[in-house]
Amino acid sequence: MGVERLRWRSPDFGIGGEWRSGTAASRGVPLSILSHLPKNTVLTLVADKARLGFMPTRVRPPDWDEIHVALGRRVAKVRVERGLSQEDLANESGISRTSLQNLEHAKTAPGIDHLVLIARAMGITVVDLLPKDIKGLR
Repeated sequence: MGVERLRWRSPDFGIGGEWRSGTAASRGVPLSILSHLPKNTVLTLVADKARLGFMPTRVRPPDWDEIHVALGRRVAKVRVERGLSQEDLANESGISRTSLQNLEHAKTAPGIDHLVLIARAMGITVVDLLPKDIKGLR
C-alpha cells in the first residue's frame, strides 16, 4: 500500500500543510518532516486507492439505522428536557450547531468524541445518551 498524501494540522498553532507523492523531491513519505512538526500535530495518511485495489468498508450491526435514529432522538429528548436549544448545547459542548442537528436527525453518525462533549455539556454520562430500548447498548 502506497501513501499518496500526508496531511498535517497543528491545533496548538493553527497551521497545517500537505505533502504529496509525485513531487520532484519525493520518494516515499519523508519521515524526517515528522520531527519538525509541532507537538499535538494531527497526521492524516491518504492511501493510494489504485494500489490498494479496494476500499475497506466499515462493519456495522444489522440494526444500525435503528440505533442511529434512536440515538439522535435520545440526544434531542435529553437536550429539550434540560431546556437547551441546539445553539445553547452546541456552544456549551464546543461542537457546531450543524453537527448537533445532523446527529439529532440521523444524517451523520457521531464519533465518541462528540458524544463525550455533548454528555459533559449536559452534565450526564455517555451511557445516559444511549437509547434504553435497544439490546446491547446498556
